[in-house]
Amino acid sequence: MDEVKLRALIRHARKYCPYYVFLPPLQIREPINGYFKKIPLLSRQTVQSQHTRLLSLKGDTNGWRKVQTTGRTGEPIKVILSQEAQAVDAVLLSLHIDRLLGSTEWRRGRMYHLTLHAGSSSRTIHALWHDEGWITKWNLVRAWQESDQKFYEALAIIQDCVVTMMPSVAELMCARMQNINKKNIPRPLLILLSGEMVSTELKSKVSATFGCPVSSLYTMAEVGIVGSEKPGESSYQVEEKSAIVEILNGDGESLLDGQEGELVVTPLNNYAMPLIRYRTGDRGYWVDSKASPPVFRIVDARRPKLLRTSDGKFINSVRFAKIMASLGLDDYGIDQHQDGSIAFSYASRLSNITEENLNLIKTVIRGSLGPGTEIKFHKVTNSTTLEAGTRIDTVDLNKVNAEPLGPDIPTITKWLRERLQDVHGIEYACLTGSSLDPGSTTRFSDIDLNIMVQNDPDNQKWLNLGRELKSHIPRLSCNFDTLIDFSKRAPLLTVRLLSEQVPLFAILNESVLPRPPRSSICLNGLYWTQEAIAIISHRTTDTTRPIDQDPIFESWLVVKWILTSLRYKYVASGEKNTSTKTILDRLQFDQDVPVPWKADLTRIVNISREIAPPPYFDQNEFEDYAKLATSFIRLTQRYLMKILESE
Repeated sequence: MDEVKLRALIRHARKYCPYYVFLPPLQIREPINGYFKKIPLLSRQTVQSQHTRLLSLKGDTNGWRKVQTTGRTGEPIKVILSQEAQAVDAVLLSLHIDRLLGSTEWRRGRMYHLTLHAGSSSRTIHALWHDEGWITKWNLVRAWQESDQKFYEALAIIQDCVVTMMPSVAELMCARMQNINKKNIPRPLLILLSGEMVSTELKSKVSATFGCPVSSLYTMAEVGIVGSEKPGESSYQVEEKSAIVEILNGDGESLLDGQEGELVVTPLNNYAMPLIRYRTGDRGYWVDSKASPPVFRIVDARRPKLLRTSDGKFINSVRFAKIMASLGLDDYGIDQHQDGSIAFSYASRLSNITEENLNLIKTVIRGSLGPGTEIKFHKVTNSTTLEAGTRIDTVDLNKVNAEPLGPDIPTITKWLRERLQDVHGIEYACLTGSSLDPGSTTRFSDIDLNIMVQNDPDNQKWLNLGRELKSHIPRLSCNFDTLIDFSKRAPLLTVRLLSEQVPLFAILNESVLPRPPRSSICLNGLYWTQEAIAIISHRTTDTTRPIDQDPIFESWLVVKWILTSLRYKYVASGEKNTSTKTILDRLQFDQDVPVPWKADLTRIVNISREIAPPPYFDQNEFEDYAKLATSFIRLTQRYLMKILESE
């Protein structure tokens, strides 16, 4: 135990954190151990409800970082980490890797953190351990949907890099790699597992699959690195510069070596939000509590809580936690019955359970489990009984595939057909959008529902219908219109409806929706190109606008602009198929487009779909994206003008 650090943390917490005002003064000569043991344990639920009071009133907030995590339990928690805590973690991580590799050369390269969770973001940041080092968090959920060959090609980039991931992700990766020729499997320098319990068998399997050394760290997002694996053993050495570890029984008493209990952790460097004697929910025992540093072993870590979707797949209930946290809901539980219906329980003390929030909760749950999911709400008095998600212990995690992105299109199509078939006044209804094309889907893709009504598309009836449908399918974008002069008003959309539609009932064809003449496409396209260039110019030159540092969003936006410009160009030249795949395939043979532009677009398309890792996104990258989009749009502009001049 680092007594100096602990004393400093307690004094800071007592003086600057409102939650700890109950602590008595810590005298200079007072034994720290006795004082420390009298501090009440801090539960996850308390951190949720007392978040504001746990925050320090002193410190440079510019260096603080918000961590919103659920572990694997689905119970949301939001913690603020100080710059000092982040720096210590970086030092401990890099030193652990140095020891394992016997070299510091890896620090100059890129480290990849691989995730397989639909809600996880992809991002690249500078590493703290070297000026030339990078850390890339890469969500593989979309790359996972690709063929084995394409998945391998995407993953090849981790060759000779340090890779980190959760054990459950590593297990899925090993299963997927069984379908790939062993000589083609990328070989990282090292794989580090953390965030869940790690078995000796799993480490051996990962090492054999990827042909590299495998180690583990005992970490939690909310407290940082707690222990590093003892070489050759399935145990951890306490990182005493980072944390204090206790192992307690149900009465809060310290246990002897070999006695199993709950791990309680005190991170020593997070002055932004001190968590003193934080209950982790993990269980373990001391292998040697007298050693320097002490050695412990995990026997039962926080386990996943899985929910079954309408098409028989499983998702982790953590998908809902961040949404609930954003609504300020900290005491809630999701219970799934055998018939697939959901019971959502919430604490009666919560004042922010409004009708609007309940409808939003329905929308979020149905968006993941299926549009027809039945949801019942229950108000409970004893919130200690709540669990964020049902444990389905009969599920073999080894057989659960990567988390799906949501209900599949056939499920959504079937539900919409049944819901719309008896609605009076609808002439045609169909789905369009990039969500229908697996080769172009991104996290920002909508499912476009186009409904042609007999008259008055702005009637309150259609607005209410759109709201209801979206409450069941969050990604749905509802468009109501009439067929009268539609092809004149929206020529490109007309071609897209004829080309890409998935009919719900009645097929739109050229007898009811005439294909617009080429002149109409060109005139509409010229107007669009001028508007698009103006928007891009404004975004690029607006110094007051904070740049959205999300490279996935910026990539998606640029691809959307370029694809629209190419659709105008190719439809004007006679192309009838407007799907993303058709447009990108035709681009490869388009001699008007320079080869470097094609290569840049392919790279950005892959980034937007997260089948390639994201770049570090700064002002230069932002401007490069804008220049590429503008170049494509101006090319289309010149092409359309030439056609109009020739006619």
